[in-house]
Amino acid sequence: MLQVLVTSLKNRQGLPAPRVGGGLVGMVARILRWQLAARLWPGDLVFDFVSGSVLVGRKGLTLASSHFYFGFANWHISPFILHALRRDDRFIDIGANIGVDTILGAAVRQAHVVACEPSSATFRYLQRNVRLNGVDDRVTLRQIAIGENSGSIAFETNRDALNRVVTQPLREASHEIVPVETLDAVAGEEGADILKIDVLGYEPFVLRGGQETLRNSRLRAIIIGVQRRARDFGQDPLESSRMLSAFGFQPVFYDVSTRRLVPIQSPDVNQYVLFVRDPDEMQRRLSNAESFELFGTRF
Repeated sequence: MLQVLVTSLKNRQGLPAPRVGGGLVGMVARILRWQLAARLWPGDLVFDFVSGSVLVGRKGLTLASSHFYFGFANWHISPFILHALRRDDRFIDIGANIGVDTILGAAVRQAHVVACEPSSATFRYLQRNVRLNGVDDRVTLRQIAIGENSGSIAFETNRDALNRVVTQPLREASHEIVPVETLDAVAGEEGADILKIDVLGYEPFVLRGGQETLRNSRLRAIIIGVQRRARDFGQDPLESSRMLSAFGFQPVFYDVSTRRLVPIQSPDVNQYVLFVRDPDEMQRRLSNAESFELFGTRF
């Protein structure tokens, strides 16, 4: 438990989170509560999340525990989703994992969400989080991977939140074969208002299969996962940034404490990056957004 606490505290230092939830003392208390509960209770753990929503997880599901510890694993991404989405907007969540951002979009903001998660084990938690929050009518669940072309692909099964498309020989990886569709096929003519792509380095392939979606003027913002992992697939880490720039999207940082978008000159390939098509229009939308509540604080 001490090792978990030390590791979590180190990770927390790099998060642009405001001082909420009791600050450092509150965070340590939450870490200890989760670790104790996970040891004493063999089943799933359900906890309060944002503005009346809930999340379910278990010991070993790092995405669930990090949100219990810190509120958000990415304080410049999840609050942006909450402030940028409006009721009945369309949000496509690629690499949805257990559904954290799916729940923010559907349960808190009443948007329509298409959530894609290829891992069969993780998909079961995604389904359960959708059911627990009563948003079955607002979420379309797809147990698929997204790629440049339709077909099938090998997907890892033993790395929790780091499961991804298999890069090593199949005989060396614990994997399952999953169906693949393109982003354009999933988005259709309707497109999306906001798109999140968190596929651990496979983002360039997703974008190549989504040219019409990127061209659709409805698309306001795109969230891209850590780009340095693209090297594992033989891709330049900045390839996704270049493709989005060609479609008129600009990299920005979102400061939830001030609700301001800050331009970025050079995207950090070691961080999630937010791209917006029209920064001025998006800034007005963020400034006028309804607040949300987390740890007893409204943002």
